[in-house]
Amino acid sequence: MSLGSPNINVIHRLGGYSAGVEIELLMDNRSFSVAQIGRGMLIVDEPVSLPCQHGELILTVDGNPRRWRVTVEPSCILAIRYNAQLDEIAE
Repeated sequence: MSLGSPNINVIHRLGGYSAGVEIELLMDNRSFSVAQIGRGMLIVDEPVSLPCQHGELILTVDGNPRRWRVTVEPSCILAIRYNAQLDEIAE
């Protein structure tokens, strides 16, 4: 296929902006990198057996952190997806 093909869209962006985003889960004095959070779940970057059920999630966008208390359902096996309850901590 060539760039002239009708099935390929070419998009040019000038002066675009991407936000710097970092999601970190703190549990039992350990830090875990989180790939995604959503309603009732969180997905960590690599399979892990989380050390406890309670922790703190920190979402930082462009240097501005927001924090949540996290409760996850325990898992006895390595996992990347966990059912979780997130409650934002008021600042």
